[in-house]
Amino acid sequence: MRKPFPLLMSGLLLAALALAACGQANAQEAIQTSVAQTVQAMAETVEPSPATRTPRPTATRAAASPSPAATMKGLATPLLGGAVTQSSGSAYSGCNSLEFVGDITIPDDVAIPPGTRFKKTWAVRNNGACIWDSSYSLLFYSGDQMEAPNAVPIVKEGTVPPGQMVLLSVEMIAPQELRSYTGFWRLQDPQGNIFGYGPDGDRSFYVQIRVANEYDFLQNLCSARWQNAEDLLYCPSQDNDPLGYFKLVQSPKIENSYVRDETALVTVPEHVTDGQISAHFNPIVVPEGGNLTTIVGCMYGMPLCKVNMRITYSIEGGAEETIGEWNEEYDGLTSDVNINLGQLGLVGKAVSFHFYAKSIGGPEDDQVFWLNPRITP
Repeated sequence: MRKPFPLLMSGLLLAALALAACGQANAQEAIQTSVAQTVQAMAETVEPSPATRTPRPTATRAAASPSPAATMKGLATPLLGGAVTQSSGSAYSGCNSLEFVGDITIPDDVAIPPGTRFKKTWAVRNNGACIWDSSYSLLFYSGDQMEAPNAVPIVKEGTVPPGQMVLLSVEMIAPQELRSYTGFWRLQDPQGNIFGYGPDGDRSFYVQIRVANEYDFLQNLCSARWQNAEDLLYCPSQDNDPLGYFKLVQSPKIENSYVRDETALVTVPEHVTDGQISAHFNPIVVPEGGNLTTIVGCMYGMPLCKVNMRITYSIEGGAEETIGEWNEEYDGLTSDVNINLGQLGLVGKAVSFHFYAKSIGGPEDDQVFWLNPRITP
């Protein structure tokens, strides 16, 4: 049995986030393994920033927590995850040589609404003998450019010595035509020499998207900014982290004892009284006829679960507006969420969606789910 959806704001119903494609559980496992390796490798060359908060006795980060690579200069958010394909390493020798480590944002064939601005990020390692600096560029090589610049410096300041990893990012805009797009990228040195990775340095790394009137939040978890009330959190997060964590669960068992044959985003607030966890997704252009849908509630076996769940939106960086709020507890009832975003006047606008889960007292058993969240026509 489900609770009726509460009327909120302008008397409209709310809805949330995007469904994972088939095999999402396996994809997320690969994401967690590959990106965790990337973070660990980067930690060997990045000096962490000092902590800025007073540790709480009930919420200190364990020694086995994710590496502090997310604090590296130039990163506004923790290291982001994506569908990572590990290379076997480059055997190409010489001054200019790179090893492709993986995709950090925008997994292959992810759906992005037309006109949406997005940032693609790859991780590569300087595998050659020369030092890279701002005179080295990330260069568009072939395929679909998607309004990206022809070239951008690989670093704004500093250098990338041999053996060190660096994140390469470029902003693009999803075209208007609904189809698949692929763009290929390489590096260029100050003398104009172009090189990629692989045994002969002739392989390009690429971005591949599918422009569609939909958005899958589960495929874009690590393109969001995750945080508790005070601190940024890493993506992928670590299970049972007292600072708060999140994960994808395939075929979850929920509070009414049903097993749903879908994928759920499970969020767990920071383990303190009234602890919180939130995800702040990058702006997307809301497609025509966009509906935001999900089901929310407590996970099975969490009898003390009592959490306030909330979704807000902001237009082009403006103030957040609440479009849905639910107080969920372990009563065998879940809440359906379904809203026509056009009724909120959001179609065609660049909108950021924000998801919050906050313990009501607690924090015992506060594990809640967002089932199959997505925006679809």
